[in-house]
Amino acid sequence: MLIFISNEPRTYAWGSKDAIPEILQKAPTGEPQAEVWLGDHIGDPAQVAGCYGEQLTLIDLIKQDPKIYGVSGGPLPFLVKILGIGGPLSLQVHPNISQAEAGFAEEEQLKIPLDDPRRSFKDKNHKPELLVALTPVRALFGFRPIRDLLDDLATIATHAGTCGVRGSQPLLALATRLSAKFENKVARSFDNAATNAEEAAARATRDYMLDWVFSETTEVTEALNALKNIFVGANATMIFGFSQVRFEVLQELLTKHPNDPGALVSLMTNIVQLAPGEALFVETGQLHAYLSGVGVEVMASSDNVIRAGLTPKHVDISKLRSILSLQENAAKPFLGVRSSPGVTSWEPDISDFSLHRVRVAPIEAPFELAAENVAPMVRFETPNPVVLLATEGQLWVERVGDQNVAGDSLEVARVRKGQSLYISTGDEIEISGHGEAFLATVAQK
Repeated sequence: MLIFISNEPRTYAWGSKDAIPEILQKAPTGEPQAEVWLGDHIGDPAQVAGCYGEQLTLIDLIKQDPKIYGVSGGPLPFLVKILGIGGPLSLQVHPNISQAEAGFAEEEQLKIPLDDPRRSFKDKNHKPELLVALTPVRALFGFRPIRDLLDDLATIATHAGTCGVRGSQPLLALATRLSAKFENKVARSFDNAATNAEEAAARATRDYMLDWVFSETTEVTEALNALKNIFVGANATMIFGFSQVRFEVLQELLTKHPNDPGALVSLMTNIVQLAPGEALFVETGQLHAYLSGVGVEVMASSDNVIRAGLTPKHVDISKLRSILSLQENAAKPFLGVRSSPGVTSWEPDISDFSLHRVRVAPIEAPFELAAENVAPMVRFETPNPVVLLATEGQLWVERVGDQNVAGDSLEVARVRKGQSLYISTGDEIEISGHGEAFLATVAQK
């Protein structure tokens, strides 16, 4: 079955007022619309269209016939979202399965309601996630090389001291302590492999800085005030030798979250900038925060978020530290591959999901957006259910192999930009027309 599904946008403060309405082809409401969930997660299941007044969700549909509509007789292991990022999300990490199971059991034992703001674990699942950019996307992602952090801290501290900025002493002291700690740790290492010694020292240095950042001492408050004096307001000027992009990020974070230690944490992270069509894969335990842009996201079906800052919401430092990975991460996109003509696939090494972009156009009418990997028609196998989201143009979706006596398909859907289909398990589908869609399904391993 080809079944239209939809959901109402979720209005969070970091959302964009116009990005999601533009995709959904609806008038803006004036509210910041942040996410649209397209899945069967209990927190906000998608609605099934054409039910003549009956409120049927994707959860209900799957329960009606789990063999056809579910995965292995159960719910979907993935969740698709449209993200409209008008401002920074919270710095956050997501747990692995064992951490999620333990955290959920603990909060259940403490009888913390699922809708309580103090609740961190809403379910027992892990939450790796993949975002493909529809517009340029900027994000904080993982820990950068430790020497880059030390260089930037030294540059900021020197600038603060030279300019007589109030609070410069804590910044200078932090930069000095961190550099000494790292170099001493490397020098004292008994490991003959220098790269291993440096990575162990880097993790210890990051650990020390996080302890300091979340200590809630006067020294941290003074350091934040110094950063605000440098990066925000009439006196804000570029620092010689400092990255323009990082200057802009700090300026935004300190403007929107002026007293939040997350701004200091951001100095430890990579800044990733995605062009449209590029992707970022976030594994469990990796620190991240999306800052701006529009994207299609697919993740393991979970709502487990452990925050590290840049938010008025609950921040549980002890849980954060138990889940956060301190290793260095490469600041590069997760590459998609041309899996067939017209199809680009992103398939991380997990079983929960894979994401595929389909671009189709008639030979006589070239695809306006880009010439990259476009086909007149695409066939896509559906051994498991698929969530399809059209992001450009208008597409014809047909189930192959299910035809009437005249040879016409019995299952046909015309899907325009902003519409979504839930495609049940069955024969492969054929996609034609003129446009672009993203298809999420279970990974085929």
